[in-house]
Amino acid sequence: MRLQLDNHGIGLRSSNSHHARLLDVAERQRFGQALLKILLQLHAQVDEGDVQLFVHGTGQPYATIKGSPYGVSLSHSRGSWYAAALPDAQVGIDVERRWGFPATLPVERFTLSDWEQCQRLMLEEEPAQAFLRRRWTLKEAYAKATGQGLHFPFPSLSFQHQEHLNSAYFTPVNLMGTDGTWMYWSAEDIQDCTFGLCWRNAV
Repeated sequence: MRLQLDNHGIGLRSSNSHHARLLDVAERQRFGQALLKILLQLHAQVDEGDVQLFVHGTGQPYATIKGSPYGVSLSHSRGSWYAAALPDAQVGIDVERRWGFPATLPVERFTLSDWEQCQRLMLEEEPAQAFLRRRWTLKEAYAKATGQGLHFPFPSLSFQHQEHLNSAYFTPVNLMGTDGTWMYWSAEDIQDCTFGLCWRNAV
């Protein structure tokens, strides 16, 4: 297990590929929730009973630490688990392995807006793959944070980003499905993964 803490939030990576492949969907969910609870407990330096996990009526998970609310989100990819948590906020995280990501035409059409598909056509093969992965992770992170899951229409949200710049922040081109208060962050080449993260403070 790898634990990362800072003043703004917390992150966890736990690698146990053999064990993770043996778990079914429900068991993976329980396993991830257990890791998340351990993460919050270690971060806040509190007892196990001080951390509680819940699910909003709209579907997104959240936690309390001694009664203080935290937005939380989980993602796993090929045996590795990742979590994000922010105090008094909504947060979503998605992580995809760079190798093996299904950059197929159906995935592209499910993920990208018409505008984004046109932008991707102008890129060489490798940048085009990264373009799709980063937008998939950003949109799935947003779908998790809002509790919509894969019911969220991914093409309704477009992102603008200069792929050749080493900037991790993205800007929505259209605000369909958002109210302008969300922050979007994505990164490539971290442990051979693509990360998408979005969050907003509680309103």
